[in-house]
Amino acid sequence: MIQSAVPTIDIWRLTTVENEQNNSSTTPSTSNICQKDTLNVSERATIASPVSSNESTPGKQKLKVMIQDKEYVITKQRKQIKKIQTQNRRLKKKIKQLEDALRELQEKYLKQTEEVSTLKNTLQKTG
Repeated sequence: MIQSAVPTIDIWRLTTVENEQNNSSTTPSTSNICQKDTLNVSERATIASPVSSNESTPGKQKLKVMIQDKEYVITKQRKQIKKIQTQNRRLKKKIKQLEDALRELQEKYLKQTEEVSTLKNTLQKTG
């Protein structure tokens, strides 16, 4: 009956199938799925202000707990958004660097082909 000494609350979190399939190495999908997230009461209390036991009614206590749970989910999602934005910014920078390198190689190759063609033309005229 007792799985752990810390009481827990169940929260649903939104994740992508890509996160779930990273380990299975299948093609990622962008569809979202809901996944159950178990939140320790101690974790929730550190994120938001703890629920005091001397609240006037049990209904208010329940509402405070719901607010704390939602605040926890919001802060977790904000962190995830920042992480993805940073990753996106780094990937854009990498893409730009690769495009610049490709452009330089194409220009260099073009110059080489032009030089080779002029050499061929001069050799044909002299020969």
